[in-house]
Amino acid sequence: MMKIELLYPIAFSIFHTFSLLIYMFLKRKQAIAQKKIDYHYFLAYQTKFEVPSDLKIIERHFNNQFQTPIIFYITCLTGAIFLGEHFLFSLFSWLFVITRLIHTYIHLGSNDLKMRPYIYGLGWFIILIMWAFILIP
Repeated sequence: MMKIELLYPIAFSIFHTFSLLIYMFLKRKQAIAQKKIDYHYFLAYQTKFEVPSDLKIIERHFNNQFQTPIIFYITCLTGAIFLGEHFLFSLFSWLFVITRLIHTYIHLGSNDLKMRPYIYGLGWFIILIMWAFILIP
């Protein structure tokens, strides 16, 4: 059975993804209302007009939540199975979630390419550390 302390960062990450879905929906609705894009674009995600960059960014950011975080979920489940209760593993799971929140803040805010790749990479590095806890007794 999964240890409860690992359930919280996983749940928080899922709620974060859900909040991005709501944000993306609202941005799309706003873009249609402001006639920045025609609603037909969403039928096949093709248009002869330029898609506003803020919509492209939130769409890419939302889609990214089904890449790296999925590896995080698998890592947490594997850690729960093989490590049981492990304080540092739980701590690193929260650190990963924090990197995702910072990444969202940067990507959907200033989109600063000086910081964004480092925060993204730090999240991956944390996952590698978590795997080291699992694999190295």
